[in-house]
Amino acid sequence: MPYLVPLSAFDQEIAEAERLLSQFGDVSTTFDGRANVRVAFSVEAPGYGLPHDATFELAEWYRRTDQGWLRRRYKFEYRPRSSRKAHHMGHRGSRRPHLHCAPPGRPSRAHYEDHERLLRPTAEELGSLHLSGRPIDCRGLRRLEAHGDVEEDAGE
Repeated sequence: MPYLVPLSAFDQEIAEAERLLSQFGDVSTTFDGRANVRVAFSVEAPGYGLPHDATFELAEWYRRTDQGWLRRRYKFEYRPRSSRKAHHMGHRGSRRPHLHCAPPGRPSRAHYEDHERLLRPTAEELGSLHLSGRPIDCRGLRRLEAHGDVEEDAGE
C-alpha cells in the first residue's frame, strides 16, 4: 500500500514524530537528500543525562513526486539491552514487510510475518513496550519461509 505525504505536510510530519519520540528520551533527527530522502530518528532512552537502557531507530526513505513524498521503505527498531524488535520493509531489494524479534539474551536473524507499518503508531507501540518495562516476547510469531523474498542478512 503506497504511503504518500503531501508536500505541504512533510515538515509537520517530521516535527510531530520528533515531539512523539521526545517522551522516550533524547531525539536526534537526520534528513538526507533532496529528490530521494531519508528521514531518521534516533532516541537514547531514557535520555536527559541518565544512563540509557534502550535505543530506538526509526527511518523512512522517500521519493519526491508531483503529488508529494512517496515512502519507498522503512526501518523501525527498538533495542533494549540484549534484545530487539524491528519492523522493516524494503531492504535488500525486498518490498515485503517483515519483523525481526529477539527476546533478551537470544539473538536471532530470523524474519517473521508482519504488515505494513506507519511511523507514529509503531513508535507509540514500541514506546509503550519500553515504558511498561516488559521484556520483548516473540512467542506466536509466524516465521517467513526463506524463498528469496526476504533474505537472511549479515547485519542490517
